[in-house]
Amino acid sequence: MRSVLRTLVAVTLVAGAIPYRARAADEEKVANPPFKHWSAFKVGTTVTHKERVTFPKESEDVERYPGGVHEKDMTYRLLEVAPEKVVVELKVLEYGHGYTTELAPVKITYPASVQKEHVLTAPGATETIKEGDEDLKVLGKTIRCHWIESIDKDRDEVFYRKMWSSDEVPGGIVKDIKTQKKGRELVSESNHVVVSFRRP
Repeated sequence: MRSVLRTLVAVTLVAGAIPYRARAADEEKVANPPFKHWSAFKVGTTVTHKERVTFPKESEDVERYPGGVHEKDMTYRLLEVAPEKVVVELKVLEYGHGYTTELAPVKITYPASVQKEHVLTAPGATETIKEGDEDLKVLGKTIRCHWIESIDKDRDEVFYRKMWSSDEVPGGIVKDIKTQKKGRELVSESNHVVVSFRRP
């Protein structure tokens, strides 16, 4: 669980965003954390996350989104489970000023194993990492979660993140909070949480 969470903290929710150089075929391979987690569920399992990104009043993004909040729902559905891979479909629904936009679904394939370097942390200087366990109320049920808190600094920019994870939720992520500041100025605040979970 902890290795899975560390990986999730380091990458975006949709895996594969970090570029990497080509590597020799005989380099060490390891279990792919997303595959390990998703393969524990049955085909047809779905989980929906709601993400709300809030911008400060002085931000240009305030006029782009209702109330200065960029809100979207992300629904993941397990399409295929095989010994060598799992396939997950992602649908995104974004909310605007009096309208909603449904983006075309995409498929994400997680192989059972990958080169070790592909699941390591993304580039960046993490100043602080803390972790622990905590009970969270999720969809009317108390779930034991493992959390990791990190602070990354890049010159005058500071990125704070705290993520809670549990094997009881498909995809692992239960709650994810992110804050970005430039100097003392707030750039954005993001709150990402599970809002539904269905088994077939």
